[in-house]
Amino acid sequence: MRTLPIRIVFFTFIVFFTLSSFSCESSKLTSESATTISMNQISISYTGMSGFEQHQINQNEVITSTKGRGETTADAKKEISNKNWKQLNQLVSQLDLTKFETWESPTQERFHDGARATIITIDANGQTYTSQAFDEGNPPAALNDIYKYLESITKS
Repeated sequence: MRTLPIRIVFFTFIVFFTLSSFSCESSKLTSESATTISMNQISISYTGMSGFEQHQINQNEVITSTKGRGETTADAKKEISNKNWKQLNQLVSQLDLTKFETWESPTQERFHDGARATIITIDANGQTYTSQAFDEGNPPAALNDIYKYLESITKS
């Protein structure tokens, strides 16, 4: 007669454990889908003693603004392919945007005009994320892939 309550307790434990594990898995899936990045625009800016250069990239075009010392601003536009935009979104989705503003530059050449200061800004999910300034051509390790891809799009 004593074995019956132990079986009921054991059975209840198994049912509870099984149901709670399904609940945890579904909450993991929900939180993963909630972190999808919806990027509106990304820009890369270079500044130095000789002037500035900025490339703003949205889903349809790249707008390049340049201004040399003592010159007026010149703007140029070119289309961006869907393939390039999707690749940019994929690279941005691999970043931890909550840490985006904390990644430090590995070098300091921009402080004595040895390199142009470079900043990457991302507008996504209703927020703006701005990197710390880093030397042109030498981004923080976490930004290396996206920096190289932005360079390939804007310099071509």
